Amino acid sequence: MFQIKLAERVIRIYNHYPFVEKLCADYCVGEAEPFQLEIEISEEALLKEQRQEGKVFSLAYCESICIYREIALQLLRYRAMVLHGAVISCEGRGIAFLAKSGTGKSTHVSLWKRLLGERVTVINGDKPLVAYQEETGDFAAYGTPWCGKENWGCNSKTVLHVICFLVRGASNRIRCMDDSEVIGKIFHQLLVPEEKELLNLEMDLIEQLLKKVSFYEVTCNMELEAAKTVYETVIGRQE
Repeated sequence: MFQIKLAERVIRIYNHYPFVEKLCADYCVGEAEPFQLEIEISEEALLKEQRQEGKVFSLAYCESICIYREIALQLLRYRAMVLHGAVISCEGRGIAFLAKSGTGKSTHVSLWKRLLGERVTVINGDKPLVAYQEETGDFAAYGTPWCGKENWGCNSKTVLHVICFLVRGASNRIRCMDDSEVIGKIFHQLLVPEEKELLNLEMDLIEQLLKKVSFYEVTCNMELEAAKTVYETVIGRQE
C-alpha cells in the first residue's frame, strides 16, 4: 500500500505488484496524510484486462493501467478528468495538444522544445489531469505518473489556457473552433464513463471548459514552422 497526490487529492492505493509504486515514486506522499480516494484492483479484473490486451502485457503493467482508469473515474466527483493529450507550459500559459494516435503529438511538442528551449516545460506527454479550480474559476492541468512512452512530464501544474486539436497536413495553419466542433472531437480524447452519474459530471466539466479555454484546430506538418505558427497565435500575439 502507498499514497500519491494527484490534482490536489491524496489517493491511497492497495497494489499487488511493485511496478505501479515505482511508477508513482515522484508523486508519493506519507501514509499518515488523510486520503480522499481508495483504489484497489482485484486479481480477476487484472486478468480480464490482460486478456483484453491479448496477454502481451504483464499483470503488473495491467494493474497500473487499471489503477489510473479507476482514479480518473473517481476524480470526476472532484471536478477533475483525464485528457489523452500532451500539455506544456510556456511563458505562463498552459497549452494542450490533442490528436488521434499517430498524428504526431510528441513530434509537435518536440518542435516547441526545439523552438523555445527552456521556456517550455512539458507537464505531461500523454495523460494529464485537468481540474476545475473553485477559487479562480480556471482549469489547471496536472502532471501524472502516466505520461507516455517518452516519459515526458513533471509533478507540477499549469493554468490551462488553450487546447489545440492537431491534424496532419502539408502546410501549417490554425483556426478557432466553435463549441459544436469541440464537442464532436473532445470525447475521442476522454475516458467516457459508463455510469450515468459520472458521465453527467464529465459533461458539466466540459461545459465549463468551453467557457474558460480557447480551442483551435491546428493543421501542421513536422517542420519547426508548425510550432512557430501556433506560438505566434496563442502566445506571441497576446496583449
